[in-house]
Amino acid sequence: MAIYGLFVGINNYEQHKIRALKGCINDVELITGILMKRYNISSNNIKTLLNERATKRNIIAGFQEHLAQAKANDTAIFYYSGHGSEEKVDPKLWPITPKGHNETFVCYDSRASELYDLADKEVRYLIHQLDQKGINVVTIVDSCHSGGATRALEEDSEKQPQTRQTPGNQRMRPMESYIFYDDPSAQIWINDFSLMPEGKHIALAACQNDQLSKEIYTAQLKTQGAFTYSFCWTMSIQQLPPSYRNLIDATAQRIKNQVTQQTPQVLAIGNADIHQTFLSDTLESVVYSIHFENNHWWLSAGISEGINKDALFEIQLDNNTHIEVIVLEPLSGISKISIEDDKHLNHKHIYNAVLLDPAITKLSVTFSGETASIQAIREVLKTSEAHHYIQESAHADYKLTASESTIDFQRKDAEKLLITSPIDKHNTRKPEILALNLAQHMALWHRTMNIVNAAGDMPNDLVELVIEQKNLVTDSYQIIEPQDDNYYIQYQPSLGQAELLKPHLTITLKLNTSYEWREDIHVALLFLDPAAGGIVDLIKEPVILRQKEYIAYDGNSKVKKHKIIKFPIKNNDSYTHTASIPKKLLAAGIQKSTDYFKLFYSNRPIEIGSLTQAPLSKLLKTYRSGNTRGLNDEDDEVIPDPSIFRTRTKTLGFTIYKPPAPQTLDSNKATQLIKNIRIQPHGLNALASIQRVSDATEEELAICLDFGNDASKSITESEQVTPDNPLLIEIDTPLNPNEVILAYTKDKNNDLLLPLGFSQLGTQSGKATVKIDSLPSPSAINAKSLGGSIMIYVKKAFHDFLRLEYDATQLAIPLFATPHSLETSGYETNTEKLRKAVSDTNKILLIIHGIIGDTKYMAGAINQEVNGKKLGEGYLTLTFDYENLNTPIPEIAEILSKKLSAIGLGKDHDKELIIAAHSMGGLVSRWMIEKEKHAPKVSQLIMCGTPNGGSPWSDVKSWAYALMTLNLNGLLGPIANANIWSTVAGIGAGALVKLANAIDDNLDAMNKDSKTLKSLYEAEPSNIPYHLIAGNTQDLRIQLSDSESKLSKLLVYLKDRGKIAAYDLLTSQLFKESNDIAVSQSSMQKITSGDIPLKTQ
Repeated sequence: MAIYGLFVGINNYEQHKIRALKGCINDVELITGILMKRYNISSNNIKTLLNERATKRNIIAGFQEHLAQAKANDTAIFYYSGHGSEEKVDPKLWPITPKGHNETFVCYDSRASELYDLADKEVRYLIHQLDQKGINVVTIVDSCHSGGATRALEEDSEKQPQTRQTPGNQRMRPMESYIFYDDPSAQIWINDFSLMPEGKHIALAACQNDQLSKEIYTAQLKTQGAFTYSFCWTMSIQQLPPSYRNLIDATAQRIKNQVTQQTPQVLAIGNADIHQTFLSDTLESVVYSIHFENNHWWLSAGISEGINKDALFEIQLDNNTHIEVIVLEPLSGISKISIEDDKHLNHKHIYNAVLLDPAITKLSVTFSGETASIQAIREVLKTSEAHHYIQESAHADYKLTASESTIDFQRKDAEKLLITSPIDKHNTRKPEILALNLAQHMALWHRTMNIVNAAGDMPNDLVELVIEQKNLVTDSYQIIEPQDDNYYIQYQPSLGQAELLKPHLTITLKLNTSYEWREDIHVALLFLDPAAGGIVDLIKEPVILRQKEYIAYDGNSKVKKHKIIKFPIKNNDSYTHTASIPKKLLAAGIQKSTDYFKLFYSNRPIEIGSLTQAPLSKLLKTYRSGNTRGLNDEDDEVIPDPSIFRTRTKTLGFTIYKPPAPQTLDSNKATQLIKNIRIQPHGLNALASIQRVSDATEEELAICLDFGNDASKSITESEQVTPDNPLLIEIDTPLNPNEVILAYTKDKNNDLLLPLGFSQLGTQSGKATVKIDSLPSPSAINAKSLGGSIMIYVKKAFHDFLRLEYDATQLAIPLFATPHSLETSGYETNTEKLRKAVSDTNKILLIIHGIIGDTKYMAGAINQEVNGKKLGEGYLTLTFDYENLNTPIPEIAEILSKKLSAIGLGKDHDKELIIAAHSMGGLVSRWMIEKEKHAPKVSQLIMCGTPNGGSPWSDVKSWAYALMTLNLNGLLGPIANANIWSTVAGIGAGALVKLANAIDDNLDAMNKDSKTLKSLYEAEPSNIPYHLIAGNTQDLRIQLSDSESKLSKLLVYLKDRGKIAAYDLLTSQLFKESNDIAVSQSSMQKITSGDIPLKTQ
């Protein structure tokens, strides 16, 4: 069986607007080298396309010409490293594109000369062509949207995982641009894409759908994709052919030690099987020669080949004897080795050995400081044992800083090592060796941290780590669910006291009984502290988990083996563990610390005691006391048996957060909660503190207001927050023009969210003030809250939907990407072109939007089909957009009249002009028709939800709050099929905050007693037919005590928890009478001062 490969790597693009990348070509070089070496692939079967050779045409040809050479049962690999992106699709593709966007590969010449990316649908088509020939197809993608995410690398550093992103193509891609459009064989499904074949294949992706795919700076001083680097490293150490599942599991474990929040995935498309062997049943081993000379055995590879101390090899003799080899001392090009039992070996023969456990990656350390002192460290490094473990590099996470009097070894990032002070060179024996031993100590720590193995078919979640945190007030335990394999724990507030309590935990190893596993599972658990540099064995005794009871024989007697599903981890004589952040870190201002669990489990006994390490502080103390036993003495170093690594391992983060102590709110001065958050003076009698919910970032914070345990006092205090006496939270954070901060609270029991307030529109001032007008009555709003407390969540929201700008009037012809598009792709506004279009037609439809939004989605209604005919067929469609909250209706109407006249639709034109207007747009139209002297002749006016008799909402802010409450709880649906309600129902929380910020005064024109409406009541009746269209939300009226709907729960919650304005608005105004969200039907019918009887349909 042959293997063919097409490998694409693109760092630089023809279109200079696409940001250049760094590690993609390195990725291709690495993976092709590993695959050719381990799977004996001929170079003739490998085709690489790098940078300018990776055009869209060449990639397609790579599939259809190179990979297509493969025969039935051969394997074809497509590998891609570069930018990924998105593009909008034609509605015909929606059946196989739920999000309405293609995921795309950005080719070298993408977006140059209007060339589109290579879409996932096109790759699907190319894979299907190969599958039709019986070729086994494997895709490996390390890029944006490999799993719906983004490949990334920040530009300000070359050592940290970085983020970068290619914006999606906003043009809707036409059908004729796809490579399969003209293929006769595709016509059977091109009109119904739900029939499009996928093609059997295995897809390996760098990350999950909601994650970023990152790049790292490796010890080899190269930028690589974290996935590709980890994937290749995993392939390089496999001694037995792995399955796709095992390979990706091991890669996932390796990645976890490189970057955070990136989990690769493997998918079986068609009837492919992820449990089959990866690529081939034959795996070429890495072979090294071994010979005997000068009374020692030697390996023909050394430091330059990446061999390190303790590397494990195996000699396989013809009689099926296996002999283990351990590297004692790697040198330049050769290594001194140990063979415990060489009685089967002839000293005159040369043997071949294969690598079982790879060489350890050296710890990179930056050397800086006084030149002579640094040179002295370099000289010692050359001859000390430490040179097997560390290497000097400008790009490193650790640094050695030397002066004439001191040497300091430290980590560069925020969480420093717990080393109290630099090494005093004048009072320390061999200070250079001590400094290097500290670095060597951390290299060994990272060696254990990086242990990865996924051998055999043992599931990755067969053994689970269960952590529960005790609520010290209620004396109950709550399970902490891990997020991205990380447990987040935080100190607890003490009820009514300005004190934080250390978390109390239980830790349990538990067998996942969803698997039918018959073997005994041997389990071990290490705890790794990166600040102290220590590794602790948490179990200290053999632990076996078993799912079933059975009878076994111990010699001649029977022994009953009992079922053991879980094992609680003991802490001395108790099962309660107290977690905390070291005082030295807290004193340094560090309030969050992450440690790690290393979980081992196997179907045979595990011995990991030799992997434990004392903390750095003990090493310093021992060394300074004159005891030289330790890392500096090779003979005293215990070498762990690498064979125990043939097991399943899992790395789990353990993050503990200690917020600042609660502060009593001050009525005279601002209360500083943390460095960048304060509450302005207020008479509220409460303790305030910052709480971390999961792993909240600066964009998402939780503020706890603790009123103590007196319920009556709590309610009284919460009522002090009113629109006239708001609670102001000031946050030092810049806001972009399209950002706002929204404050809300949660009821986790009912899964409800309540908006409490928001900031002013984004500025670059560096400060944002969140204004809260009302609070609910304190209660146990979520399971972690104490009685009498309120949790206020603060999060950034984004908006780009509302048209609130001044001088934003526009009369235009809407443009669409395709004849079936339901949203505009642009507008034609040139007056002369509009005039000619009007001159060439007899029928015109003018669309005008309402109080919020624009015509982007409204205009798409003309492309909707009813009974096989488009709604806008036969009409020239015009749109009118305008600023609608700050410009008076009469002024808007006058502008519209003049713009229509300018394109040939004056008072005496002879065309059929129909106006379809939503909400306030209907009042604008009526004013133009009834009050403007030179208004154009209108044939018909269709009003959708127009408040002719005024709106029941007293002001914009109250309306926005009501809609925001529904929106946060998912009771206003997202934009689906574009229609006149998209501008309301599809509006996001950020846009509603923007709306509420736009104006605080009454919306005079919408008030039933406004001068605008009174003037319209008194206008001369028009002979133009008026049509009214409305939905009806009155049928949503519910019996609060009977219904289990989310809306019912929300209204009950609002009713029971204090003076939240949204309750009155939603109950008395939204459901009072037949209405259309903002306007009652009686208001819509009030065209004149008297009611006009209207026909309803």
